[in-house]
Amino acid sequence: MYWIRKFALRTLDISSMLFSKALIAVIGLFFISAGIALIPKVDSYAPLVKIMAWDAALRAPLMQWMHTNLPINFKGFDAAPWLFITLLFILLVAVEFYRDRNFEQREILRFNRKDQLDKRAADKRKKEQEKSRKTEIARLEKEAALHEEERRKLDKEQAALYQAQQDAIAAAQRASAEKAAQERADKAAAEAEQEEVAAKIKAVEAKKKEAPTINKREELMELLAQTKKSLDEQKRFCAFLAMDVVNSTGMKQGEDPAIAARDFKQYKKHVMTALQEHKFLKLAWTPDGQMICFDSVEDAIRAGQAVLSGLDSFNKDIKAMKMDFRIRAGINAGRVLYDDETPMEEMSDRVIDIAGHMQKYAPADSIFISSEAVGDKGPAFNFSPDEKVVDGSKVLVWRAHAAAA
Repeated sequence: MYWIRKFALRTLDISSMLFSKALIAVIGLFFISAGIALIPKVDSYAPLVKIMAWDAALRAPLMQWMHTNLPINFKGFDAAPWLFITLLFILLVAVEFYRDRNFEQREILRFNRKDQLDKRAADKRKKEQEKSRKTEIARLEKEAALHEEERRKLDKEQAALYQAQQDAIAAAQRASAEKAAQERADKAAAEAEQEEVAAKIKAVEAKKKEAPTINKREELMELLAQTKKSLDEQKRFCAFLAMDVVNSTGMKQGEDPAIAARDFKQYKKHVMTALQEHKFLKLAWTPDGQMICFDSVEDAIRAGQAVLSGLDSFNKDIKAMKMDFRIRAGINAGRVLYDDETPMEEMSDRVIDIAGHMQKYAPADSIFISSEAVGDKGPAFNFSPDEKVVDGSKVLVWRAHAAAA
């Protein structure tokens, strides 16, 4: 029924709309024709004459009927055209009024339909809730029955356990009585044995007083050896990458603090992406630098090269400050005390200090690495010897722009 009424109302609305447009067109044609008639020598303009002819042909049947059946001539004035246009206006108003009523009926029909659908949905939800409630009640009843069964089983087990405990107590009491008798029998022998042991102890103490004092130095040396062995067992080989932003303070001068904070945050993301790709173990942040621990020298080298190699695109596409980000880095490796629970900030070793010194003396856009750390792998990673010596270690250098070229 809803769809039939909706179709009927919509059809009537479209029909009345088309009829209204037609009335407006006829009214417009009438006034255009009336205006054209006022133009001097209008007969010389063929297109205008055609428009007037269309208007006259359109009104001709009704004009003829009015002239025949109505008194519309008043002292030579023909009122038929104006009566015609008045009727058209009245008809247009009536059509528009009907269209408004039609719209109201369609809105009422739509709201009633929506209300009906809402009620159906509410009924459906109510039924589903009722079904869910019944299911939940059945589940709870089933769980209650299971709990009751378990309670009975536990009661039986507790009764059996209590009986077993009573039997065990009785057996223990019997054993205790037997043990007490045995202890009394053994006590005399034990006292005699204790007296013999006491005599032996006195003899040993007398010998100790006569013997020279134990060599404390040997005991301390043994303790030191054991401690060193324990510490060595906790050591593992690690590589350390130290990085720092060159002239970070100067970069921030004259910049909006919000923009500077945003750029350094994006730089941190850039660094973290490279570190995660190369499996870093631990990381400590200084204000604008990092000390990172890796499982191997290769991972430390690749991570440092990835950070420096990506700076060109970072400065071009991401950075908003005037000055570009420039990085210097240093790498060193060796055996250090390592514990998963100890933060990077709390680790301390000369190996780590040398990595920091390598970074400190490295030029911008380059990586310094100790010859001991890189070994014979320098050429494979495009490192070349440098005349610099840091903490007694020869240095090899990798330059970002040289590698890009």
